[in-house]
Amino acid sequence: MKERQTKWMKFLGGNNIVFTFVLLLLIGAIVLLYSQLDFILRPIVTVLSTVITPLVLSFILYYLINPLADFLESKKIKRLWAIIGIYVAFAGLLTLLILWLIPTLQQQFSDLVQSIPTLFENLTNFIREIFNNISQNADQQNALNEALGYFDNIETNFVNYLSEGFSSVGNIISSVTNVFVILLMVPIILFFLLKDGSQFMKGLMGKIPPGGRKDITSILRAIDTQVGGYIKGQIIIAIVNGVLMFLGFSLIGLNYNGVLAVAGGILSFIPYLGPTLTFVPAAVIALTDSFWMVGQLTIVWAIIQFIEGDLVEPNVLGRSLNVHPVTIIFILLIMSELLGLIGMILGVPIYAILKVFVTYAFQKFKARYNKYYGTEKGMYEEKSLEDIYKLED
Repeated sequence: MKERQTKWMKFLGGNNIVFTFVLLLLIGAIVLLYSQLDFILRPIVTVLSTVITPLVLSFILYYLINPLADFLESKKIKRLWAIIGIYVAFAGLLTLLILWLIPTLQQQFSDLVQSIPTLFENLTNFIREIFNNISQNADQQNALNEALGYFDNIETNFVNYLSEGFSSVGNIISSVTNVFVILLMVPIILFFLLKDGSQFMKGLMGKIPPGGRKDITSILRAIDTQVGGYIKGQIIIAIVNGVLMFLGFSLIGLNYNGVLAVAGGILSFIPYLGPTLTFVPAAVIALTDSFWMVGQLTIVWAIIQFIEGDLVEPNVLGRSLNVHPVTIIFILLIMSELLGLIGMILGVPIYAILKVFVTYAFQKFKARYNKYYGTEKGMYEEKSLEDIYKLED
């Protein structure tokens, strides 16, 4: 007797109830194997963590440099020579930075590390003086002393971390190895991305079954539209912020202006939190100088934020990722726990990529639901990725 095939079985793609149980068993087996084979997966994770940084940096540079290579190629310059010219120009710029900027930053960073105990001490004394001028009872005074004691512990731990972070031979070897791998791999990966990126995509599409090529093309275009514009925009914003901070901090005579400007440019990749993470140490440094310096810093900071938020960002980011601020905060919290500072910088574009895949999967789910349950239960509204992300033909 032939077993009746229910809508649920058809929805899952199976022919009988055995299929449903087999599917559940396979999911359970995958979860069990993942938890039991950690000793096998750990080396794979280690290899991926070593390779992922140069890959990410290469793709970021690709999104930044590829439009320039395309422009030079449109001017009848062979793409290979265009890429070589870009590399030579970049090498020259890097040499100038090394000869001029790096020694200055190195000296400022060294001075900053040495002055950290003094900065913490001055800030502690400043806070204590303010509270001493306010009428307090014994409980309030004890609470203040406990808070300042905790503050002193933060200072001690921070200084020890900076001074002892690279003390062991193993850490030194690991750090040097990681830097060497990045410096070696990034230019090579980037060169082949610039030179053979289009051929690589053609070869990849040739390996995909014909029926799935349209969907894969839509997914890649959506990712490119969302993430490509975001990365290029954030790089421009970071450069503008770094330059504005350096000019502004130099104008008011703020100490360690170079280190703060570079840190501010890098932290500009972190939405919402980036400006605060830069302003707080700058304010502490300014506070140890004078109240007038704090006032000047506040004015300079307000001007920089106005230029970046109202003039630069709307013009360079273009199409927004449409990510809610609360979602961004959760992304930053999760990615900071998983990958630290790198996770906070790359959290939003990683989320945008995952969102494209989830959106695609949900559209397929809606189409399948409409096929088997739509007439009876009600129809989902179906949209293509082209419509959702407004991809141009």
